[in-house]
Amino acid sequence: GHNIQLFESTRQLGGRARCTQYKGKRLDNGQHILLGSCLETLDLFKLLGMKETDYLYRQNLHLELLNLSFDQPSIKLETSNLPAPLHLLVGFIKAKGFSFKEKYVLIQFFIFLNIKHFRLQQDLNLHQLLKQHKQSQSIINKFWEPLCISIMNTPIATASAQIFLNTLKASFLGDQRNSDLLLFKRPLCE
Repeated sequence: GHNIQLFESTRQLGGRARCTQYKGKRLDNGQHILLGSCLETLDLFKLLGMKETDYLYRQNLHLELLNLSFDQPSIKLETSNLPAPLHLLVGFIKAKGFSFKEKYVLIQFFIFLNIKHFRLQQDLNLHQLLKQHKQSQSIINKFWEPLCISIMNTPIATASAQIFLNTLKASFLGDQRNSDLLLFKRPLCE
């Protein structure tokens, strides 16, 4: 009995769960990966009577950021099965593509964020926050910027640091499963 108006920003319905046709083939064109911290989405699946295991593969976070320039190595970070946030700490210690000093600076920054409960007194852009906490340009280029783009679809110079920190907190604190990768078993338009 309600009148509903639906506003869609694209020519096709589906938001971040849609397919498109290209040269006679159907291609997924939306969010292909979820994290275990996407609790609202997982709750929606339950509400719709969908079992997670029928639609999603779940695995520990395995993050590979490939650098297209050959002067810097790519990044490889994997979490362990330890409780959060120890799973991330071990992941940084074992990570590939960071120098010892870069690992130390990253771990130190995460400890600071944990102490502050991932809350800022005043929001600023993510690039400013990273510079305030002595994240080198190398770490920013090969880790923080690709991570911010993948999480928020926004460059670090304009991304809200607080919103980014909210995402990190949801993903890496609390339950260790919150940082799991969830990969769809079926095409998004299904």
